[in-house]
Amino acid sequence: MKEEKSRLHREIAISTANLATNSGLLNHIKDTLQRVNQRQKTPEETIRLLKNTEKVILDSLYSNKVWDDFFVQFEAVNPFFTKKLVQEFGLSPGELKICCFLRMNVSYKEIAVLLNVSHSSIKQSAYRIKKKLRLPKEQSVFSFLHAL
Repeated sequence: MKEEKSRLHREIAISTANLATNSGLLNHIKDTLQRVNQRQKTPEETIRLLKNTEKVILDSLYSNKVWDDFFVQFEAVNPFFTKKLVQEFGLSPGELKICCFLRMNVSYKEIAVLLNVSHSSIKQSAYRIKKKLRLPKEQSVFSFLHAL
C-alpha cells in the first residue's frame, strides 16, 4: 500500500512537471508566432497559416485532457479531498484546481503558468478561496489544505 501511494505521488509530480512544460512551451510558441505575424511583411497565405497555427496552439492550451489525467491521479492519492471542499465549502471547479495544485506544493507563479493566467489572478483566487473556507486571517490556505 505504501509503495503504491509513493508511486502515485511520483506520477502526480511527473504530470505536474509535464503540465508546466507543455504550458510554458505552448505559450512561448504562441508569443513567437504573434511577433512574427506582427513584424513580417508576408504573403496572405503565410499570414493565414500563422493565424491558424496560433489558433491550434490556443485550443491546446485550453484543453482539459491534461487536467483530467492529473485529476484522476490526484484523487487516487488524495481520496475525498475535493469532495470535502465542494460539499463543505462550495468551491467551484476552478477553485478546486488551485487547491489541488496548492496541496501538491505548487507555487502561485507555477499555477499561473499551468492555468495560463496571470500571477495576480491566482493570488486573487486564493484570497477568495480563503474567504470561502472561512479561515482566520493568520491561517494560510496552504496550511489548511495540507491539514485536510
